[in-house]
This record gives sequence, C-alpha cells and structure tokens, in this order.
Amino acid sequence: MGNEWRKDSDVIFERFAAGIDDAVSKGEELKCADRDLQYGIRLQNERLKKHGLWLRYNLTPRGYFTEGLSLGSMWNDGRYVNRMECRSCLKDEMYYEGQRAIFHKKQNAKLYQTVTDTTAPNDIADDEYICPDCGAPTKVGNLLNGCPSCGNRFKMSELYPKISNYYFYPDVGGTRSELAKVAVPTILITTAAVYTPMFLLGILGLIGSAILPNQNTYQAMQSMSTSVGLLIWGLFPALFMGPVIGWIITSVIYMTRLGKFAAQRIPMAKYLGCQKQFEDFMKQFSPEFSYEFFAGKTVSMIKMLIFAENPAEMPFYNGPALDPALLNIVDVTSMGAVGIDRMEFVNGYAVIYSDVYLENTYHENGRIRRVNEVFEVVMRKNVSRPVNMRFMITAIHCPTCGGSFDATKNRTCPYCGNAYRMEDVDWSVEVMRRKSR
Repeated sequence: MGNEWRKDSDVIFERFAAGIDDAVSKGEELKCADRDLQYGIRLQNERLKKHGLWLRYNLTPRGYFTEGLSLGSMWNDGRYVNRMECRSCLKDEMYYEGQRAIFHKKQNAKLYQTVTDTTAPNDIADDEYICPDCGAPTKVGNLLNGCPSCGNRFKMSELYPKISNYYFYPDVGGTRSELAKVAVPTILITTAAVYTPMFLLGILGLIGSAILPNQNTYQAMQSMSTSVGLLIWGLFPALFMGPVIGWIITSVIYMTRLGKFAAQRIPMAKYLGCQKQFEDFMKQFSPEFSYEFFAGKTVSMIKMLIFAENPAEMPFYNGPALDPALLNIVDVTSMGAVGIDRMEFVNGYAVIYSDVYLENTYHENGRIRRVNEVFEVVMRKNVSRPVNMRFMITAIHCPTCGGSFDATKNRTCPYCGNAYRMEDVDWSVEVMRRKSR
C-alpha cells in the first residue's frame, strides 16, 4: 500500500476515495458511484457554489485497515449483493471562500463505503439501467451489445460494482507511529523536567565550590563531589520517572479524546438493540431485510433533502417545508447511528420513526462551524413490494406502463402521464425535522 489512493486503481474502493475530492469540490463525474450517489454529490457541489465555497477533501490511507476490511454482506437477493467495506484514512479538509482559507481540519477517520454488485451477471440482462454515457434508460443487455440511444457498448465490469453510499466515522485510536509522535516528545519533556532541578543544583554547587571564600581544599573537594553526584546520579531517577510520567500524560491525552468522543455518543446508547428489533419487524414482510441497508438509505435521503434547493420537488419527500436554516449546511457526516424509536404497520405500509445523528457543517456569516444534530425522520414503504436493492430515484420503473425515467426531473411518468407514489416502489420520507442543534 502506497501513501495515496489512485483513480486508476483496480480496486473500486480506492477509485472512489481518490475521486471524491474532485467530485465534491469541482463537480467532476465519479463513474464508480451509482447514479443516485452521483446525484447527491452533485447537489452538494451546487450548494458549495451557491455559498461561494471551494472544498478540498484530501484523503490518504493511514493506520489499520489500509488494505480494506469487509464487514460482510448487508443484503443479498440472489442476484444483487450489498457489502460494506471500511478503510482507515487521514481526512484533511480545507474550505476556501474565493482564495481565502476559512477552515482547516485534519482528522483520523474510517471511511465506509457500500458496494453494490451483481452475483449473477447472466441473469440481469433484462434489468433496467441508465446508460453511463448518454443517461438514457435501457436494459443491461442493450448496454452490453450497444446502447439504443448512443450506440456505446460497455463491459459488465463498467456497470457493476458501484459505490452506492459512503460516510466517515471518527477514529479516536492511533497506530504505533501516531502514538509515538505524542509519547516520545512527552517522555523527553517530562524526563528533562525531572532532571532539570538536579542539574541546576549540581551546576550551582560546582560554581559555589569554586568561588566561595573561607573553604579549605577538603571542603571544596567535598562540595564539588556532591555537585557532580547530583549531575550524574540525578539522571537515574529522571530516566525512570520521566518515561513513567510521560506515558501517564500520553494516556490521559488519549483517554480525554476517547472520553469526549464517548460523551458525544452517550445519547445514542438508548438505541442499543434496536437493530435486531427493527429487523425482526421488517423480516415479517421481507425475509432478507437489513438494518444497515435501511440506515444507509435513510442517511442518503436526508443528505439529498438538505442539499436540495427545493426539497418539495424531491420525488421521495411528502412532508412539510423544511427549516430554511438547512440551506446553510455545506456538508453532512453520519455519526453512525440511526436509532429506531417506533415501528408501525398501517394499511399495508411499514411506518418507521427514527432519530438520525449527524455532524453538519454550516457556513454562516463567513464562518465554518460543525454542529452535532439529531433529525427526526419518518419513513414509509409498501410492504407488499419486496426490497429492491438496486432501486434508484434517477431510474424509476413506472408501475403503470413499465417505462423508465429520472424521477428527479419528473413527478409523473413522461410516457403515460400517470403519477406514482414513491412509497409504493421504495421508501418515502413523510417527516424530516431537526430535533436539536
């Protein structure tokens, strides 16, 4: 593993990690991401532009898991599979307003990515897909043989796998080298601090033995011997006590970091165990349902709603107008918790009430600030429809006529004119409001 991730890597995780900076800051297309994730990143880029900001988002591998850690399959329907992968990195952010840097932060983090792949490439030829070049809806088989709209042909490896979600999580631990960067100077300083008083006493004793009057030779030699003893033997307690005190201080520094991190997440503790309860509830309707899949989708939808200039136009949102202050958010980071408050089954729909913990970055009055916030979100889904792991709002399959279209541009089917209810094909958001700030 080198000291950077490459856009031309054979590993999709690395291609995404290397390309997310230019995608967010410059609006460049990130082809290893699926259409919905590209759409969400584009919304964030547009928000940054409206605020006159430019964000540098430099990620470099560090510490443990630089080669990747697979966290297992989140959901598998026999044809498609989602898996979550994690790698540790140094997240270096720099916000610019024009040419002026207004915020800079380096943070150790873990980067999580959801990889959507196909388990049966030969069985998905008739599945809908959006042409990566021209954006026309068509079938996978057509893209392999030549897109009907633009004529371009693709390999299956260019269609799958795709990154369908990502988020960062703080890494409060440290590698041996990072620990050494704190411990070594601390130990040197404490060792010097312990030895310095004895060193000064020894030097003063030597000076005194040389200049004090009324001393015979024996007294002068005795005084000098005592001073030299302080200089030499004082090293031993310093070399013992200095490292001990240094390690204690280093431990306190790391424990303080861990304590601050834990204190921020104490409110989330009440949701321990909600994952199993939620899956038990949903598996009544979809046996292979996954909490991780739902949580990732929830955070993804929240980010789209926050970055959308007019959330009412988002096809999956049926709620009231959002707080205008959300227009000042320029970045959204999941804190790794989607807590389930309540679950209901109402007239054929699953209704999920959840608290979503986010770290939001605001740009207000020329300043960047980070705020930990909790959003109350109510989601609804028709449970008679199986979970569609490859569902994308940018490629809706009309339930009336079967036509495919981009729901971010059309609230009704452009082919048959019929309106559709997002909750009848996937999850919709009924309520999204900020509970705390």
